[in-house]
Amino acid sequence: MKILFFLPNLECGGAESVTVRVANHFFDIGHDVYFITSLSGGKLEKKLRDGINYSCLNSHLQWLSILPLKNKINEIEPDVCFSTMKESNFILIVSKALSKCKPNVVIREANTVSQQITAESRLHQKVKNYIISKSYARASGIICLSEAMKSDLQRCWNIDSNKIAIINNPIDFDLIESHRIKQNSIQDERGETNDIPIFCIVARLFRQKNHHFLFLALKSFKEKYGEFKVYIVGDGPLRNDLEVYVSEIGVSENVIFTGHTDNPYQFLFKSSVFILPSHFEGFSNALLEASACGLKVLVSDSQPTSVEFVNNYDIGCAYKYNDIDDFTTKLSELILSRSSQTADLSSFSTNDILDSYERYIIEGGI
Repeated sequence: MKILFFLPNLECGGAESVTVRVANHFFDIGHDVYFITSLSGGKLEKKLRDGINYSCLNSHLQWLSILPLKNKINEIEPDVCFSTMKESNFILIVSKALSKCKPNVVIREANTVSQQITAESRLHQKVKNYIISKSYARASGIICLSEAMKSDLQRCWNIDSNKIAIINNPIDFDLIESHRIKQNSIQDERGETNDIPIFCIVARLFRQKNHHFLFLALKSFKEKYGEFKVYIVGDGPLRNDLEVYVSEIGVSENVIFTGHTDNPYQFLFKSSVFILPSHFEGFSNALLEASACGLKVLVSDSQPTSVEFVNNYDIGCAYKYNDIDDFTTKLSELILSRSSQTADLSSFSTNDILDSYERYIIEGGI
């Protein structure tokens, strides 16, 4: 079977990482895999299997890739096309409609749609989202990451529930365990101990992730409860602005910007609480991996799927969105709690999740 994967680029976001893993899986089990990006490559390009046919359309704007992608579909004649994130999903659906061949189109919705479109309030953004909403009905199948996201998509864009499947993001437990062993060895050699609480957030430095609130809330935490350290793992366009901001509010000595890293576990294993203050989220890969590392979790209640996950697995708590007092109270409670986080997350294992993709795409799920 020929399977075509489509993304804007191969930078290190959660949706991109999962898509690369799914593409590699289908290649490993013997399918012909084609991977196309509209704008550029990225750090994840080196993660693709050598035998995968990768090409970049080099479009100046993502929406200008519709016709070039249509031509690629005609050239490859895939049996299935797959994309994730709403703009890419729309482009793939339209490109397939314009093509001569008619493959099944499976799209993966990686965000809570109602919150994302609420944040996009300008007229041109509203028009864009209306057009995208109408295109989703033409997909052969839609993958959501949680029950909350499925319900939100049904309610927001009136999508037939029979067309939507729930497949969680995967956790690579073997990779995490190998990093745990290595990290424990390093700490033993150095005799490292933590005499102040250490927190961590793994996220791109974009507005959606709400870092400004996080730093202001941590300033309040410092005033009430004392010193702390927080690792800011990730990079993005807001980095310079955020570095200036933490200096202005007086917490620069507490905040460590690590930049992008292929090994976030070195910082997760040093931390006791993972914080996710985003304005909105789909199902954060970083949240899953932090939980698998044994960290307690503090999330904003503006993230329905994150709250659902935290409550179902009893791994932490949620605070009221952008409420500094509630944030500091909940964070202090997590630190003082003597109970360890020992959630059974085996249902998120990489093999099980990739098998779910295989059954859905290959064995008649669509």
